[in-house]
Amino acid sequence: RKKLLINDDILENPEKMERAFNNTNNSPEKDMIREEMKKILEEAIEYLPEDFRTVYLMRDVEEMSVKETAACLSISESNVKIRLFRAKAILKNYLERYLKPEDIFEFGNHRCDAVVEGVMNFILSSAKPV
Repeated sequence: RKKLLINDDILENPEKMERAFNNTNNSPEKDMIREEMKKILEEAIEYLPEDFRTVYLMRDVEEMSVKETAACLSISESNVKIRLFRAKAILKNYLERYLKPEDIFEFGNHRCDAVVEGVMNFILSSAKPV
């Protein structure tokens, strides 16, 4: 089975994550999905060990610099970077386990198969013998 890959860029860029949530037409269904995604992300962040969660929130949510974060926590700047890297790795792992591809794409492969069959039939019927 293929693993669902969470785009690292989204974890590193809170603006992109927020845009992804807000860049939808407002419908009750989409609002519900957005709320569910927020809950999943909140759960994932709560799952982080406290040291990693604190750095993640300070850096990526509060948008503090590495220097500011290090000063507030009385740790080195390299430790801030390491904790942030590990926090993102844990978040990615958590989300990959939570969001299985078969759950996301449960619309049914039979629909895809029908489309592929139709396209293949069209191609075969349109093909001229060589």
